[in-house]
Amino acid sequence: MANISDAEWVLLDLLWTKGPLTIMQIVKLLEASRHWSKHAVISFLNKMEAKGLVASHVEGRAKIYSPLIDKTDTVVKESVSFIDKVFHGNMGVMVSNLVEQDKISDEEIDELMDILSRKKER
Repeated sequence: MANISDAEWVLLDLLWTKGPLTIMQIVKLLEASRHWSKHAVISFLNKMEAKGLVASHVEGRAKIYSPLIDKTDTVVKESVSFIDKVFHGNMGVMVSNLVEQDKISDEEIDELMDILSRKKER
Protein backbone atom coordinates (compact mmCIF):
# COMPACT_ATOMS: atom_id res chain seq x y z
CA MET A 1 0.00 0.00 0.00
CA ALA A 2 1.24 3.48 -0.85
CA ASN A 3 1.96 5.99 1.89
CA ILE A 4 -1.17 7.92 2.78
CA SER A 5 -0.73 11.66 3.36
CA ASP A 6 -2.63 13.62 6.01
CA ALA A 7 -4.89 15.14 3.33
CA GLU A 8 -5.59 11.71 1.89
CA TRP A 9 -6.54 10.44 5.36
CA VAL A 10 -9.08 13.26 5.65
CA LEU A 11 -10.63 12.35 2.31
CA LEU A 12 -10.57 8.60 2.95
CA ASP A 13 -12.21 9.06 6.34
CA LEU A 14 -14.94 11.13 4.74
CA LEU A 15 -15.50 8.53 2.01
CA TRP A 16 -15.50 5.68 4.55
CA THR A 17 -18.09 7.40 6.71
CA LYS A 18 -20.25 9.28 4.19
CA GLY A 19 -19.30 7.97 0.73
CA PRO A 20 -19.66 7.53 -2.14
CA LEU A 21 -19.51 11.28 -2.76
CA THR A 22 -19.20 13.78 -5.58
CA ILE A 23 -16.45 16.38 -5.61
CA MET A 24 -18.92 19.11 -4.70
CA GLN A 25 -20.29 17.08 -1.79
CA ILE A 26 -16.75 16.61 -0.50
CA VAL A 27 -15.95 20.31 -0.81
CA LYS A 28 -19.17 21.22 1.02
CA LEU A 29 -18.56 18.70 3.83
CA LEU A 30 -15.00 19.99 4.34
CA GLU A 31 -15.61 23.73 3.90
CA ALA A 32 -15.87 24.47 7.63
CA SER A 33 -12.83 22.48 8.70
CA ARG A 34 -10.43 22.57 5.75
CA HIS A 35 -11.32 25.43 3.39
CA TRP A 36 -10.03 23.40 0.43
CA SER A 37 -10.93 24.65 -3.02
CA LYS A 38 -12.65 22.44 -5.54
CA HIS A 39 -9.38 22.31 -7.49
CA ALA A 40 -7.39 21.16 -4.44
CA VAL A 41 -9.91 18.37 -3.78
CA ILE A 42 -9.76 17.29 -7.43
CA SER A 43 -5.95 17.23 -7.27
CA PHE A 44 -5.95 15.11 -4.09
CA LEU A 45 -8.53 12.71 -5.52
CA ASN A 46 -6.63 12.32 -8.82
CA LYS A 47 -3.47 11.39 -6.89
CA MET A 48 -5.45 9.01 -4.69
CA GLU A 49 -6.98 7.36 -7.74
CA ALA A 50 -3.50 6.90 -9.27
CA LYS A 51 -2.36 5.28 -6.00
CA GLY A 52 -5.31 2.89 -6.00
CA LEU A 53 -6.88 4.38 -2.86
CA VAL A 54 -10.15 5.51 -4.47
CA ALA A 55 -12.15 4.86 -7.62
CA SER A 56 -14.50 7.10 -9.52
CA HIS A 57 -17.33 6.78 -11.97
CA VAL A 58 -19.41 9.36 -13.78
CA GLU A 59 -23.14 9.79 -13.22
CA GLY A 60 -24.60 12.50 -15.40
CA ARG A 61 -22.23 15.44 -15.04
CA ALA A 62 -20.87 14.41 -11.63
CA LYS A 63 -17.85 12.29 -10.83
CA ILE A 64 -18.51 10.07 -7.83
CA TYR A 65 -15.68 8.78 -5.63
CA SER A 66 -15.57 5.67 -3.44
CA PRO A 67 -12.78 4.19 -1.33
CA LEU A 68 -11.03 1.13 -2.75
CA ILE A 69 -9.32 0.19 0.50
CA ASP A 70 -10.90 -1.15 3.67
CA LYS A 71 -10.78 1.16 6.68
CA THR A 72 -10.00 -1.50 9.30
CA ASP A 73 -7.20 -3.08 7.24
CA THR A 74 -5.72 0.31 6.44
CA VAL A 75 -5.77 1.51 10.06
CA VAL A 76 -4.07 -1.70 11.22
CA LYS A 77 -1.37 -1.52 8.51
CA GLU A 78 -0.68 2.16 9.16
CA SER A 79 -0.60 1.61 12.95
CA VAL A 80 1.88 -1.25 12.66
CA SER A 81 3.99 0.77 10.22
CA PHE A 82 4.05 3.73 12.63
CA ILE A 83 5.01 1.57 15.62
CA ASP A 84 7.73 -0.15 13.56
CA LYS A 85 9.12 3.13 12.27
CA VAL A 86 8.98 5.25 15.41
CA PHE A 87 9.30 2.68 18.21
CA HIS A 88 11.19 -0.10 16.38
CA GLY A 89 8.16 -2.35 16.73
CA ASN A 90 7.99 -2.03 20.52
CA MET A 91 4.44 -1.16 21.53
CA GLY A 92 5.44 -1.14 25.21
CA VAL A 93 7.81 1.76 24.59
CA MET A 94 5.04 3.64 22.81
CA VAL A 95 2.56 3.17 25.66
CA SER A 96 5.25 4.02 28.22
CA ASN A 97 6.01 7.28 26.41
CA LEU A 98 2.34 8.21 26.31
CA VAL A 99 1.89 7.50 30.02
CA GLU A 100 5.08 9.32 31.05
CA GLN A 101 4.12 12.40 29.05
CA ASP A 102 0.58 12.43 30.50
CA LYS A 103 -0.85 11.96 26.99
CA ILE A 104 -3.17 9.20 28.11
CA SER A 105 -6.15 9.69 30.42
CA ASP A 106 -7.24 7.45 33.28
CA GLU A 107 -10.24 6.41 31.18
CA GLU A 108 -7.96 5.40 28.31
CA ILE A 109 -5.76 3.43 30.73
CA ASP A 110 -8.85 1.59 31.98
CA GLU A 111 -9.89 0.89 28.40
CA LEU A 112 -6.42 -0.46 27.58
CA MET A 113 -6.45 -2.64 30.68
CA ASP A 114 -9.81 -4.10 29.63
CA ILE A 115 -8.57 -4.76 26.10
CA LEU A 116 -5.40 -6.44 27.36
CA SER A 117 -7.32 -8.53 29.90
CA ARG A 118 -9.70 -9.80 27.22
CA LYS A 119 -6.77 -10.59 24.92
CA LYS A 120 -4.92 -12.45 27.67
CA GLU A 121 -8.00 -14.54 28.48
CA ARG A 122 -8.23 -15.84 24.90
